[in-house]
Amino acid sequence: MGKTKCEDKSGFLQRAWPMYVFRPFFLIPAAILLAITVGALTYRSSRFAGIPPIAQIVDREAAGRIEIEPDQNAFTFYERAFDLIPETLDDQALGKAVDELDSGEAEWGTVSQIAKSSLEQCEELLAEWRRGTKLERGVHVQPEDLQIWVTVPVQKFRAIQRLALLKSAQCLHEGNPREAWQWLRAVFRFSRHLGNPGTSISRTVGAAYHSVAREQFVIWASHKSVTAEHLQRALIELRQLNELTPDVSVSLKSDYLAAMNLLSSSETVREYFYIERLLWDDSAGHIPQSLVGSHLFLTAEPQLGQQVLRHVLANHLSQCDLPRSERRIAKTRVQLFRPTGKEKPPLMDTALLNDAVMRSMMAGSLCTSPFQLLRTVDHERSRQAAYELCLTVELFRRQNGDYPGTLDALVPDFLDNIPRDPHGSKTSERMLMTRREAEVPEEPLNGDSPPSVPSLVIYGRGTNGADDGGDVARQTADIGIKIPINSGRDLN
Repeated sequence: MGKTKCEDKSGFLQRAWPMYVFRPFFLIPAAILLAITVGALTYRSSRFAGIPPIAQIVDREAAGRIEIEPDQNAFTFYERAFDLIPETLDDQALGKAVDELDSGEAEWGTVSQIAKSSLEQCEELLAEWRRGTKLERGVHVQPEDLQIWVTVPVQKFRAIQRLALLKSAQCLHEGNPREAWQWLRAVFRFSRHLGNPGTSISRTVGAAYHSVAREQFVIWASHKSVTAEHLQRALIELRQLNELTPDVSVSLKSDYLAAMNLLSSSETVREYFYIERLLWDDSAGHIPQSLVGSHLFLTAEPQLGQQVLRHVLANHLSQCDLPRSERRIAKTRVQLFRPTGKEKPPLMDTALLNDAVMRSMMAGSLCTSPFQLLRTVDHERSRQAAYELCLTVELFRRQNGDYPGTLDALVPDFLDNIPRDPHGSKTSERMLMTRREAEVPEEPLNGDSPPSVPSLVIYGRGTNGADDGGDVARQTADIGIKIPINSGRDLN
């Protein structure tokens, strides 16, 4: 029986296809396509060269959610207080009033009526906010929800902090030093909640609020209505508050989780490319998504960025919680610590890790620098030690009628030992104290700038590690507080 035409045609094609495949018009494009594919895969694979595998540093699922009841979360009450801030609140008038009180240019009676009216208007929100400060824990954003572009409502924080400082000044003026301290305590406690847990930004804002209360704190501690009993209680509470201060590693892990949250989604990675304009200055988003996707695949992102950032975090965690004198800084463009060789598992070589960060666009953009945060935290530690010493020298004055000549006079009756200087290069370097005489400006402003009053300065060395004689006015010099001597607030 003969074959049909269809069977003849099918058989012919089966016998003839090799002739078509091996012809130049088919073979050359196929070879080019294969070479491009192999080259792309080879290049993608080469992006990981020299970067060893590394286990996950932070378990996102285990660490992603902090179990806390709403009525035990300080931010439940903070958020309510934020919602109660009047739109008409004059933040500038509040700031001016606080500055005048801090500088000693004004007493409560001379505070502007605008500031006083604002304080009366905000009694409800302050009561709500203070309820939050009495709680042990505050979670602003769950770690699993952290995003690198989430902003901190600094303006709202600042407005409430200024209101609380004014409230403290009012209570002190009205003869209620215990209540005045409770408002200062609330400011300090709020500053601890901001960074525990929280990103480096939240931690930095918390440190700022720990600092802004220092003038009102000194005014309170040196006021004649404040007794030794008040001071002793405040010292206990101040030390308890310090125990709420998070390690730097907490903030670095939060930054890492925020970066991983971004890198875990192709959608957020592409969105980040557009927002940050990592490759193209195309704010309108005209670059095709397919082109962005092709670039990401070719450069092995975000997988490369994730692996590099794990190595970076491992490096940072190795020394970020150590005292300043024990940290070893690597001489690399990317801010890294120099491994001691005792880390387990061993850390990646810093030169190779630096190159890896430079190689990965995502890692380079998302890599958190710990050193600015460490400088902020070191300053905060110096200031905390100065706060505690301020209360201690005031206790000394209540008992002896005058301030001690040196901090050594506080040992052993008031202190077991003088606190260590966080910026000291040696463990033997301790916090310092000096008396400064009144300073008359060489060129008085407007011809009537008053001379400064004599002061007692309690301080630690600044970032330069040197003793600048208690110069706490300059940011790069010493870190501490200044107690005016023989002012109207002193004991009679």
